[in-house]
Amino acid sequence: MMEEAWKMLNSKSKHILNYLKILKKKIIMRTHDYSTKCFEALLTYAIDEVSEENNFSILTDIGFDEKIFYKENVYHQRPSKEAQIIKALRKSQKPIRIIGHPGTGKTTLLNKVFCKLKEDENDNAYILYIDFKNIGEINRDEHASYQKMDDFIKAKLIGKVESFLHDKEITNSEIAEYILNDKEYLKSDSLNNPSFMNIVSQFRTRWDLETRKEKEFLEWFNEKRTSDNNSFNNLLFDLSKTIEIHNVLYYLSKNGKDGKDRLCIVCFDNVDSIIDNEVRNTFIEFFRNFSSNDKLSSKYLYSIRSENYKIKQLSDAKTYLIEPISVDYDDFVDEKEYEKQIDIRVKEFGHCTPQMMLEIRAKLVRNGRAKFAKSILNLRLEYLNRIAKKDTKELIEKENAVSTFNIPNFDQIIRICHLLHDDEYLRLAFIDLCNNDRREMLVNMNNFIKHLFEDIKLDLKHLEAFKDETEFILESYFYGWIASEGQFYDHDVYNIPKTIIDWYENRSDTHIQCVKDHQIFSTLYNLCNYSLHKYSYENHAKVGDLLTRLEEIGYDKNLIRQRIFDLYREPGVEDTRGLIEISRWFQITKPSDIADSDDISLTPRSFYLTSFANLKFINVIARLRSCKVRVNGKLFSYNDKIPISPITMKANLHFLARLCTMTLNGIIDVKGFLSDKKSNWFEYYRKVYCVKTNNSKYWGDNNGDLLVINMFISHLKFLRRQRKIDNEIKVHDITEDIISQYENIQKSFLSKLKKCIEDSEEIKDHDFAQEIDYSVFNIENRENTGHNNM
Repeated sequence: MMEEAWKMLNSKSKHILNYLKILKKKIIMRTHDYSTKCFEALLTYAIDEVSEENNFSILTDIGFDEKIFYKENVYHQRPSKEAQIIKALRKSQKPIRIIGHPGTGKTTLLNKVFCKLKEDENDNAYILYIDFKNIGEINRDEHASYQKMDDFIKAKLIGKVESFLHDKEITNSEIAEYILNDKEYLKSDSLNNPSFMNIVSQFRTRWDLETRKEKEFLEWFNEKRTSDNNSFNNLLFDLSKTIEIHNVLYYLSKNGKDGKDRLCIVCFDNVDSIIDNEVRNTFIEFFRNFSSNDKLSSKYLYSIRSENYKIKQLSDAKTYLIEPISVDYDDFVDEKEYEKQIDIRVKEFGHCTPQMMLEIRAKLVRNGRAKFAKSILNLRLEYLNRIAKKDTKELIEKENAVSTFNIPNFDQIIRICHLLHDDEYLRLAFIDLCNNDRREMLVNMNNFIKHLFEDIKLDLKHLEAFKDETEFILESYFYGWIASEGQFYDHDVYNIPKTIIDWYENRSDTHIQCVKDHQIFSTLYNLCNYSLHKYSYENHAKVGDLLTRLEEIGYDKNLIRQRIFDLYREPGVEDTRGLIEISRWFQITKPSDIADSDDISLTPRSFYLTSFANLKFINVIARLRSCKVRVNGKLFSYNDKIPISPITMKANLHFLARLCTMTLNGIIDVKGFLSDKKSNWFEYYRKVYCVKTNNSKYWGDNNGDLLVINMFISHLKFLRRQRKIDNEIKVHDITEDIISQYENIQKSFLSKLKKCIEDSEEIKDHDFAQEIDYSVFNIENRENTGHNNM
C-alpha cells in the first residue's frame, strides 16, 4: 500500500511540476518583449544550428522550421541546381564534390536538397551531416596523421548515428543480427569488418561442434539467441561492439519507412574550414578510402570553396573518381540576356570576340551576385513583415496555447534592417568584412541592428527627417560601432590614427616612419596583382617576396615576419584573424616558423580595409574617437547623428597634417634606400608599395599613390558633396574657409614632397599642423586649441 501511495504522490508531483513550468512559461512569454530575439532567430536562421539551447528555440513558438524556410519563399530558390544534385545522389556511383566561391549558398542549397529527400517517400533519406565550420578541434596537427583523422571522423559520425538509433530504439545487437541474416552482404567486400567476421567465425565453430551442421546456422543461432545462455549472449554482445559506421549505414539503407530501402547520405560540409593543407589532404585521403569502401549503402559528398590557393594541392583535383558540381554565381546568369548582349555586340561591331564574351559574362555574374545578396536578405525581411501582421500573430498564439507572441518593437527593427538592406555601401562592407561568409554577414548585421536599437536607441523619426543623410548617418554609426567594439578586427590592427599618435608620443622609433600594417597590406596587394574592386581567391604571393620588397625600403625582415605572424593568428586562440591567408597553419606557432616559400595573400576583409575603408572620413574620425584623442584639451567626442561639425573636421584635419609629417619623413627615408638603385625611385615606390584607388590620379599614370594623398582627395570629395547637401538644408558647418584649409595643407605637403623628389630640399619633422588656421573652426585663441595633444 505504502509503495502504491508513494507512486501516486510522485506522479502527482510530476504533474504539478509540469503545470508550474507551463505557467512560468506563460508568465514569461506574456511579459517579455521577444522582438529582438525573434528578429535575430529569423534573420540569422540556419537549419543546421537550430536547437533548444540557442535563440533559435524561439522559432518553435511561432511554428517556424526548415520546411517553412524552404517552402514559404524565405529561401532563394535554385531548382535546376537542386535537380542536378538530387540526380547525382540518386544515380551516380561516384562521390560528389560541391565546389563554389564563398557566399554562393552551398550549405543552404545542400540542406534544401536534404530536406526534399527526407520528405520524399521513395527516398526517405537519412542524412549524416558534419559541418567542419562547427568542429574547431579538426584544426589540430595530430590530425595530419591518417589514423588520427580516421579515428576522429568516425567518432564524430558514430556519435551522430547513435543519437539517431537511440531515438528509433534500434540496438547494435539488432544490426548485428540483421547482418548475419544477409548472406550477400556477409560475402561482399562492403562488409569490410574483420573483427565482426572473427566473432562470426567463433559462432560458426560453436554451431559446428553442437550440431555437426545438421541444422542451418541461422536456425541454430536464432534458437540460441532466445535461450538463457550466458556464454552465447556474451559473445553476441562482443559481436555488437564490432559494428562500424558503414555497417550501421548499410542497415539503415535497407530498413527505411515501411520496410523500403532508404537513401543514406554522408555529407562533409565546409571542408575549407580545415585550415592546414596537410590536414586537409589527409581528410581527402580518408574521404576517398571511406567512400570507396562503402559503395552499397551510402552516397558521399563534401563541399569546399573554389579559387583558393589552399585547395590547389588537393589530391582528388580533377580526378574521375569524384563527380564535381559547381555551385557558383554563374548560376544566377540569365542565359537569354547573355545571348542578347552578344547579339548587340555583333550588330554594333560586326563580331563578338571571346574577350568581349568574357566581359559580358563577368558583368552578368557581378549583377547576379548583387541580386543574390539582396535576395537573401530581402526574402527574410518579407517573411518578417508577413508574420508581424496582426492576424498572423493571433493565429500563432492560437496554435501555441502556452505562449503569447509579444513583439511590440518588431516593426521598428524591420524598418532599420530595410535601411541597411537599401544601403549598397554598407551591404558590401558587411560581406567583405565578414570575408564573404553570408552566414556571418547576417549574424553581424543582426548584432549591428541590436546595437542601434538597444544601445543607441535609434530614433527612426529623427533619421527619416534627414532623408538625404540617412545612409551617411547609418555609416557613421557603423564605423563607430566597429571602432568602439573592436568588430571584425582588433583595435591594434591597421589603426592608422593610433599609429600616428604613438609615433608622435615616441620619436625614438628608428624604423622607417610609415604605417607598418598599411605597408604590409599595400605591398602584398600589388604582389598579388589585385585590382580595384576585384578581389580574387586565386591571387597570392610568396612570403619571401614580400619580405624582400619591404627590406628594400628599410624594414627589418624579422620585424615584418613578426608582424605577419601577429596579423595571421588570433592571440591565445586556435584561429586566424581573418586578415592574412598563409598556406600552412599547424607548423606556424612562432614568427620564425613562417617560411619564405609559404604562400600568402590578403583576405576580403583586409582587401576592403586597404583599398576602401581607411580612406573614408567617417572611419577616420571614428578611429580618432576610439583612440581618445584630445581636442581643445577635452576628449574628442561627437554625436553619430551629427558626425560632421567644426570639432570633427578640426580633429580630422589635424590628423591629416600629422600624417603628412610622418609620410614626408618616411619618403625621405625611402629615398635614401631607393635613389641609388632606381632611376625614378618615387615612381617605382608608388608602383610597388602604394595602392591604386579611384583617387590615384594626381601623377597622371597607372601607379598607386601615397595613403595621405588618397585620403586628402577622398575627404575633400566627401566634404564638398556634404557641403552641397548642407547648403540645401540650410546647415553651414562646412564652410569654404574650412575646405580651403584642407586644400592648403594638401598643397603644402605636395610642394615639399616635390622638392624632396627633385633633390632641391629635404625637411624632416616639418609640422604641417602649425600651418592650419584654427580660427576657421571658430576657435577664439589659437594657442589654446589643444592641437598638440594628438
